[in-house]
Amino acid sequence: LIAMSAILVIFFILPAFVMRQFFRSPIDYTHGPNSILRVATWNVYQGYDIYGGTSLSRLAEIIRQEKVDFIGLQESEPGRIQSGFIGLTEYVADHARMHFYDGLPLRDASLNAASLSHIPFDTTESRVMSLTQSDTMVRPLVRTSFTVNNATVYIINVHVELRYSPIDASAQIDEIIALANETSSTHPTIILGDFNYEADHEFIARIRHAGYTSSFEDFHNGTRPITYKKFGAEESIDWVFFKSPIPFSVVNARVLEVNGTSDHLPLFVDFAFK
Repeated sequence: LIAMSAILVIFFILPAFVMRQFFRSPIDYTHGPNSILRVATWNVYQGYDIYGGTSLSRLAEIIRQEKVDFIGLQESEPGRIQSGFIGLTEYVADHARMHFYDGLPLRDASLNAASLSHIPFDTTESRVMSLTQSDTMVRPLVRTSFTVNNATVYIINVHVELRYSPIDASAQIDEIIALANETSSTHPTIILGDFNYEADHEFIARIRHAGYTSSFEDFHNGTRPITYKKFGAEESIDWVFFKSPIPFSVVNARVLEVNGTSDHLPLFVDFAFK
């Protein structure tokens, strides 16, 4: 037991501690009156590609190259023994030079969610979403805010329960809408993440009926974002919704075709304050 503990410390815990001492400082983006706010969502498959290999470096490079102001990650596991307890979120944030907020520790969330930003956060909070069935996976909700162009923007990052547990998924959708409604009448509010439901499902319609616009469909005249391609499936289950009391519009929306890096594709949306 003592030998095993020594091995754990020498080969995993100590390297993680040393690596953290060399984490690079975040780079803060500045925004003028005509600047674009680029946000994204990506289910990163716990840091694996679809072939079972690790994809941390590839994830970090894509996020860095795309120059996002904010990205919400789902399935962002907080660190395994295989990675020397360096979590996916920490790794990506360090390599992309971003601020980060990890939603929940592993013991509280089966599939974690995290938010990363080049704009310093004003507020951060997380919670476990509604859960009634014993076989349902624990799902986190992460809400952060930051100030840009003299406006406070709230972003809610979620990973909704699978369609196999519709009771919990329905309750989670209502919970997400209620939380977004706390700020959407006074501040630009974005809801993004992996919703696990397609455009024609009642749960997605419920978000629209609450006054939130699907950014990709808004920009592409009703075309749905295909964000999940696996085992021959092509599904639209990752979304970026928004609602704002001030001028705030979509000027671009796209799905980045980085097939294989995760079982999902990242969805990028550019907003302008006009």
